[in-house]
Amino acid sequence: MNAPAIPAQDSAEGALAAWLAYRRAGTPCALAVLIQAEGGGQREPGAMMAVAANGAAIGYLSGGCIDADVAAHAQASLQDGRARVLRYGQGSPFIDIRLPCGGALGVLITPRADEEAIEFVLSELSARRPVRMRLAHNGALGRAAASDEDGWNGERIVISLTPRLRVRIAGDGPDAIALARLCAALSLQTEVWSRSQTILAQALQAGVNGRTLTTPETLPNASDDPWTAFASFMHDVEWDAVLLDQALSGPAFFVGAVGSHRARDARVRALAERGRAAHQIARVRMPIGLLPGMRHANELAVSTLAEMVRDYQTIAKLPVRGTAFVLLAAGAGSRFSGGDKLLAQLAGKPVLAHAAARLAYFGFGAKLAVAPSGAAGRQTVLREHGWTVLENPSPQDGIGASIAQAMTVIDADPAIDRVLVHLGDMPLVSDAHLLALLYASQCDATAVMSACGPSFTPPAVFLREHFSQLRALSGDRGARPVFDEAARKHAVPLDPDSARDVDIIADVHAIEDTLRRRDRDENNTPRV
Repeated sequence: MNAPAIPAQDSAEGALAAWLAYRRAGTPCALAVLIQAEGGGQREPGAMMAVAANGAAIGYLSGGCIDADVAAHAQASLQDGRARVLRYGQGSPFIDIRLPCGGALGVLITPRADEEAIEFVLSELSARRPVRMRLAHNGALGRAAASDEDGWNGERIVISLTPRLRVRIAGDGPDAIALARLCAALSLQTEVWSRSQTILAQALQAGVNGRTLTTPETLPNASDDPWTAFASFMHDVEWDAVLLDQALSGPAFFVGAVGSHRARDARVRALAERGRAAHQIARVRMPIGLLPGMRHANELAVSTLAEMVRDYQTIAKLPVRGTAFVLLAAGAGSRFSGGDKLLAQLAGKPVLAHAAARLAYFGFGAKLAVAPSGAAGRQTVLREHGWTVLENPSPQDGIGASIAQAMTVIDADPAIDRVLVHLGDMPLVSDAHLLALLYASQCDATAVMSACGPSFTPPAVFLREHFSQLRALSGDRGARPVFDEAARKHAVPLDPDSARDVDIIADVHAIEDTLRRRDRDENNTPRV
């Protein structure tokens, strides 16, 4: 049979999708996974290749050194039903296959991958959520447990997969469409915003969705996530300022605009007039592109995508396994007149459940929630969401004491190099914002807080050099003094709706209104 039409054939997602397509078509298919790469191998562990019974292969594990041999072993695996662990290069029995890099590659082949597990992995990636999978030496494949460490340990490999790069482009000319076509050729999810129906028609021809821009005051809602890069090719300071301002308000990891240094200065002034602080404006790549001075549309597209890919590789490798996620849920909520504020119903579940569900699909080094001793309702919600509960016998001592209690546990684990602190009464903080905080903590900042207008607020991230200060906290000021004293710090914008916490019953009603408005706006978003 012909190979199924599978996008992104160089990605693990593409290989898994190919395996599933062959399986559903009734064609036996094996899955080969790179489990070790020593020396200068081209691919990283976790690279995958689907091999059908007829020898057709989608995906690759090397620069061509071993793929044909792996495909042959995969076919043999399908015939005898046995998984295989292969080694190439140094220490390999295959002396006729040499690796020019001088290293070694390990490959695990399974002829009986679990269809349900692969469907789950693909559904998570399709929903733009990271996911982890586990493949044992005997070929058994399934979801990874939170306690499973990434990598190969001689018995199994655990692989963390992140959504692929998504690109959002704004522009009315050839440079915008050149980037759109390049992204489409690489099977990247891409969207073009334009005032020009001609550009939108050309984008559609290239297989790229488009959205019509009418006035700067009526922008479409952006669907950016932490794996989205935004580039403006508007060549119009007014439009650039509005579009860049919108992108800076969201979770996109990359925000850039084309133009000269003179245009850059004009955009800086325009963004400042819109209320953007200097550290926020500094996030915008101006002029855009890894290579300076590109004057042809195609060259500019290559330069721009190269810069995006470089930064995407950084965010795709967020230090989650070395991060302790702390959720503070010990506050008394004395001003809340309707019972326990964290157990009040919000959109069909307790307030606390919204915060407790954040980043549930990441394998953090530790997930610790601080709750009052004897608060059975809160502790039940937290444990149902996979949190280890630390009971605070004196919650009246304030948020600082709760942080210090968690830090005493965290500081004793040398594998933890940073802590992400979130509050249980902030239900609208998104996964995307929390990931943006972690990303900022990799960019030469040791302390990162959220910024709502001129105010700094949780959630926040602190690196290990601040652990002793956090462990010494007390009272109600929380970690703000640690942030203030940090020499290298950064703030990530958080919109006022998302920054709202629950203090009184009116806050619950206001948050419900926000959720309804967001649903309404999403349903009414026009598309081309």
